[in-house]
Amino acid sequence: MIQDFIKKVGEFHDAFGVERGNVDVELRYKLFKEEFEEYKDAKTLVDKADAIVDMLYIACGTLDIYERNYYDIDLKTRFSQNEKRTLESIEFNLNRFLDNDDASQIDGILCDVNTLAYINGISDILPQLFDEVHLSNMSKLDENGKPIINDGILDPSKPIGKILKGKNYFEPRLKEILENGN
Repeated sequence: MIQDFIKKVGEFHDAFGVERGNVDVELRYKLFKEEFEEYKDAKTLVDKADAIVDMLYIACGTLDIYERNYYDIDLKTRFSQNEKRTLESIEFNLNRFLDNDDASQIDGILCDVNTLAYINGISDILPQLFDEVHLSNMSKLDENGKPIINDGILDPSKPIGKILKGKNYFEPRLKEILENGN
């Protein structure tokens, strides 16, 4: 299943011109950290699911950039069933990734994000949620079919290099999927 996720993020990378092989560790860290903080601040299951899938998307994207598309993980694997310990583990692995530029830290992060999905009761519908976020992310292209990449001037509050939302962007319908299971 993770291989399917990596393949979809690879489609996103192709459409948005993200190069493989040269990992901008600081950007990947900032993108993940932003979603990690959103998870910690989330008040609703919809907000938590959004942050979980976004973290999963970024982790899979990082593996795609490292060109580790062969990777697969059993989504039944969980290291903990304690949310606090899982968040601590994500933060630990994320900081080690920043310090060491090592894709193996992403392996642990993927397992931990999967654990958050399990803790929040969304493991069974994770593929549907991921697909919806993928469709939403693909809608970020501008009216000319080009990516809008933050240069620091477009949105000083976002990391340089982050792909911004264009006029065609639509929010993922996560609430509907969570309510209906599809």
